[in-house]
Amino acid sequence: MSLSQHYKWILMFLFASGNSKMKYNEPVIGKTRLVKELFLLRETQKIKDMYTFEPDKYGPSSDELIKDLDCLIEKELVKENQSAYGTKYLLTPEGIKKAQELFIGDVKIKIENVKRNYNEMPLNQLLVYVYSAFPKYTTKSVIKEQLRNII
Repeated sequence: MSLSQHYKWILMFLFASGNSKMKYNEPVIGKTRLVKELFLLRETQKIKDMYTFEPDKYGPSSDELIKDLDCLIEKELVKENQSAYGTKYLLTPEGIKKAQELFIGDVKIKIENVKRNYNEMPLNQLLVYVYSAFPKYTTKSVIKEQLRNII
């Protein structure tokens, strides 16, 4: 399995700090959250040179992103830890080294802004936000009606 040219976005996003006391490598809990946060990075920070997202059963998704995440786990740059709240994704020591090389300048600020704003948001609230702000990505959703009831 090989990585796409966009894999660096996963490494940099996982490397970033958010609202916790961690200065770097703040975990992201759940694949859905990671996909949605990277989607928000692309859309809210106007980053065009990254993953392409398409409408899917649970809103915006990227097959390329999922493949890269699996490949980064296989290459032992990202690890999965099970927690009471779901699967935690975080960098391994080798992943941290790789991410540090990439994580500089304007991109760093954009990534940290997104992680700070959304990483601790309850998942239902995050999904409601994504669905209401970007409805064109919800056309194939199987949970759209459930989320409408939350609003």
